[in-house]
Amino acid sequence: MVTVEWWKGNDRDLRALLVSELAQVVSRGAGCAPQDVTVVVRDREPGQDGDAESALGLTSPR
Repeated sequence: MVTVEWWKGNDRDLRALLVSELAQVVSRGAGCAPQDVTVVVRDREPGQDGDAESALGLTSPR
């Protein structure tokens, strides 16, 4: 499963292309069929940057 946070209001055709391309890439790396890859796209309000490093566990504990 791949989760993408996408700015709310983006073009639906572009979103569909993103989902298709991600499924293709992940399927090659995982050795499965593209239809077996789930891509979840979540809308976010512009300006909601969040803390990607913390979410990905890339920061060291304090």
